[in-house]
Amino acid sequence: MLLAVFSSLALPLSFTFPANTQAQVKPKTEEEVKVLFLGKWYDAEVIDAKGNEVLAEFVFISPKRQVFTREKVRLLNEVKAMDFSRKWTSANKSFTIDAALKRLVDDSVVLIKPDLREVTVPLEKLSSKDANYVRKIDRRRKRGVAQGLIPDIVPDLPDLETFDLNVSSQATFSGSTTASGKPLGGTPSFLKDFEQSGTAFSLLRKEQKLTAVIPVGGPDQLVLMTTRESNWRSGLFQSQAYWVSMKDSKVIAMVTLTPNCYPLDYDPKSNRLLTFHRQENDQSEEDFYTMWEMKPGASECVAVQRWQGGGLGWADSLFAKIIDKNHVVAKTDRNTYEGWDLGNKKTSYILKSASFFDASAVLTRSRKHLLFPEDKRVTVVDATSGDTVFSFPMTTGSCSGVNVNSSGTKLAALSRTSISVWDLESGSAEPIVYPAPLLGSPFDSRIEWIGDDYILGQSPSSRVLYQLSYQLPVWSYKIDVGNYWINRDPLKNMVVEDKIYYVARPETFGKTLAIGIVDLPGPQVAELTANIDRADLLALKKGSTVSLELKNISDEAAVRDWLGEKIKAAGWIIADDGEFKIAAEMGRGESRTVSYQAMGRANQSTSVTYRPYFASLAIKRGDSIIWSSGSSTGAPSVVDFKNAQSEINKMQVPQLNFFERVTLQTEVIDPKYARGFGVSSLGLRGISVVSTTPPGRADDPFAEAEKASEDQRKSLEDEKKKADEGEGNSVNNFGGE
Repeated sequence: MLLAVFSSLALPLSFTFPANTQAQVKPKTEEEVKVLFLGKWYDAEVIDAKGNEVLAEFVFISPKRQVFTREKVRLLNEVKAMDFSRKWTSANKSFTIDAALKRLVDDSVVLIKPDLREVTVPLEKLSSKDANYVRKIDRRRKRGVAQGLIPDIVPDLPDLETFDLNVSSQATFSGSTTASGKPLGGTPSFLKDFEQSGTAFSLLRKEQKLTAVIPVGGPDQLVLMTTRESNWRSGLFQSQAYWVSMKDSKVIAMVTLTPNCYPLDYDPKSNRLLTFHRQENDQSEEDFYTMWEMKPGASECVAVQRWQGGGLGWADSLFAKIIDKNHVVAKTDRNTYEGWDLGNKKTSYILKSASFFDASAVLTRSRKHLLFPEDKRVTVVDATSGDTVFSFPMTTGSCSGVNVNSSGTKLAALSRTSISVWDLESGSAEPIVYPAPLLGSPFDSRIEWIGDDYILGQSPSSRVLYQLSYQLPVWSYKIDVGNYWINRDPLKNMVVEDKIYYVARPETFGKTLAIGIVDLPGPQVAELTANIDRADLLALKKGSTVSLELKNISDEAAVRDWLGEKIKAAGWIIADDGEFKIAAEMGRGESRTVSYQAMGRANQSTSVTYRPYFASLAIKRGDSIIWSSGSSTGAPSVVDFKNAQSEINKMQVPQLNFFERVTLQTEVIDPKYARGFGVSSLGLRGISVVSTTPPGRADDPFAEAEKASEDQRKSLEDEKKKADEGEGNSVNNFGGE
């Protein structure tokens, strides 16, 4: 289909039909048509038509009349056609028909009549002139599609369904808050076939934007790379899926999808692809999901079901996962996850996680369980039913990230100051707690297992490897392939079976895309960290001198007593001129607004505004923060809808008791070891060690995180600007000479 979307939509003038067409049907007076005005198509009515010119009336702010050439006018049956409407004649000349060519299917043509009905006619029954015309137009279309100049034919979609809401009003986790853990299932065998490799290939169009990298595996070591069109073109050009054989270093097939959709997940067990269509570009359609049937390596797919549903994500990163051929889960609002039963056409559950910073859920590699990091617990949920399988309390602060090892036997949870690890085979609810203030964060974080002794975390500018047996960060990794921010996205960068998958654009802002797969922890890491003595790396330890600094504390005497007892228990010495300063502060943050929706009532929502109270505690050496903790009031995921503001107000209380509850980290590693003892680079030629000097971290890691977020925003703006301007540099190969 040459013109994918019409109504009031910006469209390049180059997308017009060829000027030298045969026997065009001329518009008639009072006929409804479409006209191209200032780059957009508008509904119009023909007032008069003479020769190649059409006088039409349309609405642009107010009713307007203008003369258009025929190339800027579309009859209604031309909207989904490959060319202008024309007169068709049978081979025996016994009949003629005015119609527009929609497509050539095998040895038949599909024509659109003026009444918009479609007819299919065998090619052999058309006149030789018409048959040659069809072949010529089809060759031109295929050539244009192959060159990325025009959109491909849009696959047919099933009717849009609205699922029944078959959940109770209690949109929280079911089951007890504590339970015995159990193994969660390991990585499927087909994801274990990958070897270290890298390959680059050309996208169909420079404007295509990477959506997801999906390891599929199998003998060809397949990776599915999905893309969508950037900017306003997303409604015109189709999203694409590229089957890449990492074994043979080439694209073996390309699949055309619908415009304006995000291809997000693929399950090789069920041969299912999941796409999300977000309302954009002032289009009127609802947000919806589509499930497609597609075999690994196939060049075509068929849409099997389409249903209404929302999606929530930062920029292009969305959370929507296939559980099996009949079940899907997606994040549809802040802290909110919705599960759909496709076979029974119903919403099977809506879950709201209790995470102040909206920490991200994780679907296990077995696709059977969802892991939820929450403020007071880690919850494991059956991904099909939404029922709680087990839940462990967080004893070290709010959980910001969670994941399970490749065998499904160990569960790790990151907090601001530590990593808690549960042995799921033993069933014990008591974790082993590892101090990790240099890796931890209160914000949404991502952690992934490397073997059973390493946890790969994420700092604002690199990935950081934490070794449990040393209780230390031991190494850092830089993604040296253009825009690092692409690789912060879990849809585009991930660890599977101790291998990290990362993305490169060797041709910056161009058509070339590359993927690398390398083993972690990588060369020299074990050798260079073999003889570490943790005691030699401590900055704060027994016998250290500390001073107290209190700011805006409502009861200074109580806080001095509480902190004094903790300092004494840690073996530190209070001194006015101490080497370290313990800074305690209380206050209120900026006003925040949150919205709540009545369960089962899509049109009923309410917003509440509040100012959170906070309390913070930081240990500083000079201007460097070497340890910190804090507490803040907030808004829960679920409230009494009728009394939402009142409930929120009751929760906003000063956080004085935080200083009584807080646990001080008695031994603190020097921040210069915050990112380990060396740095490896992941680039166009694989992985290599670039430094064996501890990279350290900024004086204030949270200020660094804020700066990184701002850098990311500017980077995305620059990428868009340069892509629009066609700037970029060329790199010829990936891993070659």
